[in-house]
Amino acid sequence: EVDTLIELGAGEGLLLTKIHHYFPNLRLIGCDFISRPEGLHKNINWIKGNLFEHVNNMPISSKTIIIANLVLHHFDKNQLENMRIAFSEASSFIIVEPYRSLGSLALAYSLFPFLGTVTRSDIITSIRAGFIEDVLETIFRRKSLTSSCWLGGLRLHLI
Repeated sequence: EVDTLIELGAGEGLLLTKIHHYFPNLRLIGCDFISRPEGLHKNINWIKGNLFEHVNNMPISSKTIIIANLVLHHFDKNQLENMRIAFSEASSFIIVEPYRSLGSLALAYSLFPFLGTVTRSDIITSIRAGFIEDVLETIFRRKSLTSSCWLGGLRLHLI
């Protein structure tokens, strides 16, 4: 049974808003450097700032799920290790990250005509900083229940 879901790099809170729609009684927490998004449902909690400054105050237990969507590639190996320790009690970790491969880069370059200047730079930088298979499982010392690499994305459900 899950009672809490924490999203790292929650951005505008769109995913949390969608989850709240389907699971209104689930405690939801968004964590990001930006301020609480305007109009975010009052029952969705928000932590603004550096994740590592707030992690000790987060309700992490065996009934907690952590979601990280396109955010882990911004952390270095030591920070990921600290994250592993901080979230070790969580029941699972759902991750979507850029898949570091030539195929992902080729796909990204094929999208250039449809992307703005900033996104062009960011997509290539993100893929190069992304992960290959089994790296996140090794870092977090968890087994992947499901794993897929599709259209440049590495999707994992670590348990």
